[in-house]
Amino acid sequence: MFYPLYQTPELNYSNNGDGIQVYLSNGAELFPEPLAPSETHDQIVREAEYNLLLLALRYYYNPIPFMMPRSDDQPKIMLTKERTRKIRYAAFLRGNIKYFRYKMLKALAGPDWKKIWQKANCHRHETFSLASSSMMEVMSVDAAMSLCSNNFHKEIEETGIVCEAKHFCMDDLYTMADAENIVIGREYLHPLERGADAPVIPDNVPVNDLPEPPVILPVDKAVEKFPLDEISETNRRLRAGAEEMCYSVRGTPLNRYQFMDYLVWAVSNGEYKSKKINTLSSICTGLNGTPTKSEVWRWRQWHPDFDHDLKIAEKIQAEGFADKALEIAMDCEDSKDVPVAKLQRDTLMQRAALADEKWRNKQVVQTEDLNQKNEIEIKRQLAMVLQNNPKLLEMLSNSAKTPGPIDVTPVDGK
Repeated sequence: MFYPLYQTPELNYSNNGDGIQVYLSNGAELFPEPLAPSETHDQIVREAEYNLLLLALRYYYNPIPFMMPRSDDQPKIMLTKERTRKIRYAAFLRGNIKYFRYKMLKALAGPDWKKIWQKANCHRHETFSLASSSMMEVMSVDAAMSLCSNNFHKEIEETGIVCEAKHFCMDDLYTMADAENIVIGREYLHPLERGADAPVIPDNVPVNDLPEPPVILPVDKAVEKFPLDEISETNRRLRAGAEEMCYSVRGTPLNRYQFMDYLVWAVSNGEYKSKKINTLSSICTGLNGTPTKSEVWRWRQWHPDFDHDLKIAEKIQAEGFADKALEIAMDCEDSKDVPVAKLQRDTLMQRAALADEKWRNKQVVQTEDLNQKNEIEIKRQLAMVLQNNPKLLEMLSNSAKTPGPIDVTPVDGK
C-alpha cells in the first residue's frame, strides 16, 4: 500500500559513473536525461521533486502510485515534506488522489472518530480545503488509512471520492504551474507522458491563445455530462463525430463534448478587468482549432443540457458586465473622463441586457381609457389615424362591405 509513505516518499537512484537516474517503483526513469555524476544529493532530490510535480500538474501520466522504492537494496533519496505536499495536492486536483469526508469518518469509526480527527490535526496529516469555505476540510484516503486501524482500510478505500472541480480551488493548479514555469495543456513535456496510459494526441494540433480553464474534463466525463441519445442513424453519426478530436485549446486537443464544457466555463468567466472579454464571437471564429458560431448553434439544438448550461453562463457573464459598469462609474473621478466612462458603462449595460432581461431598462407605458373620452374625441383620433394610413380605410371599407368611405365627421351632441 502507498499510504505509509504518502508524506515523505522514498525513491531509488543509481549513479553508474555516466550519470545519475532516479526510478519510480515500476522501474520507469524519472529524469528525461540523467544528471551529471557530480550532482549533490540535495540537487538529485530537487530535480526529482520538480519532475514529479510536472507530471502531477499535467494529466498525461499519474506518478502517485509509483512514488515508492522499487528495491531496498539500491540507494534511496527521500523527498521533502513541503514539496511532496505540492505534488500530491496537484495530483489531488487532477483526480488522482481520493479523499475522505469527515462525516464518513464519523459513521465509520463511531465514537473514535474525534480522536482520529484530533490526531490528524496534531500531526498535520494530509487534508484539503473546500473552495466554499477554508474551515471545511477533507482528509485524503492515504491519511485516513494511516490513522485508522486495519479493520477500516477496505471501507475507507471503497468510500473514497475523486476530486470534483466545483468543490475545490482548481486555480491552484495554475498558480503552482506558473510558480514553477511549467506549462499545462500543451504537447508532451516528459518522456513518461508518452507511455501506454497517455492519450493519443493527433499530429499538428493547432495552438491558439484561448483563455486557459482551471481544468478540462476527461473524455469520458465530458461525454457523460453532455449525453446524446442514439435514437436514429443520424444521431449515431453525430455521436461518432462528437468524439473526434476536432478542436483544441492552447494546443490541447478536445472533442465536441470537451469543448462544450470549455465554452460554458469561458463565457461565465469573462476577463472583465481587461479589454478582452470572453464572448462566443471572440472564441468561436472557426480558426486555429475553434468551432464556428453556426456549429455552436447546432450543438445547442442537439444537446439541451449544453444549451441550458450556456444560457446560465451568459446570465453570469451579464452579471459581470453590470458589475464592471458599476465599477467604471464609481472609479470615474475626473470630469474629463466622464464621456469615455459613460460610453463604456452604457455599452456594458446594453450587452448585459441582451443576455438577461433583468438588466433591461424599465419602460413606462401610458395607457388611455377610451370610456373616459367622448365620441367627438374618439372620431378625431380615428380621422388622424386614417389620414396617416390610407390603406387602412380601404381595408375597413372592404371588411364592412360598404362601397363608400366611412364617415368619421364629428356630430355635435350625438
